Amino acid sequence: MGEPVYPKGKVKFDIGWPFASQEKEIVLPLSLADGKSLKIENASGQVKVIGGIDNGSVKAHAHIRGANAEDAKEKADGYNLIIEESDHMVLIKQPYVSGLSVDLDIQVPSATMVEIRGESGDIDVVNTQGSCRINARSGDLRLRGLDGMVEVVTYSGDGNVPQAAGSYTVTVTCGAGSTVYNTVTATASITISAVTPVVSVNCPASVTYT
Repeated sequence: MGEPVYPKGKVKFDIGWPFASQEKEIVLPLSLADGKSLKIENASGQVKVIGGIDNGSVKAHAHIRGANAEDAKEKADGYNLIIEESDHMVLIKQPYVSGLSVDLDIQVPSATMVEIRGESGDIDVVNTQGSCRINARSGDLRLRGLDGMVEVVTYSGDGNVPQAAGSYTVTVTCGAGSTVYNTVTATASITISAVTPVVSVNCPASVTYT
């Protein structure tokens, strides 16, 4: 018997097993004493940090892919968020689990310094009223309501600078890790001032006011 013949433009793959996925959600309290910073390491998934919340918390929504349903369930059952605390910092990170992507929703008190390192996923830091440092390979950045130095290193994705009134030092690095482009870092001090808008309305003379 000769070799089977397949139509042109089509390729036959036999991977032997389908992918399966599981989800798991974990909610934990998060205590940040005065002066302690928050560091987040999340390779895959969205990170959202909201400030101005006295009783902090962290919610992790894990998406876990396995070779089959049994493998995915076993990984999900064993998944736990890692929180480590030192004298100056609280670290939130993920265990090494293949096929893991985690979306984090974190609430922190005001005046919290936030540092985030990620590979893939959007990052939002809002109303923390503190400095911020971000190193992200892929994903959009949205930063609002900060106060102090803002340092961003990103490889792809869109970003928004602070929008709230205040003084900021913004550092941006482009091209890091590229074998084609030079790495360029620029730092600037910016001040955003609140402005009261002036609105004028011109009406035709034929309009009668009552």
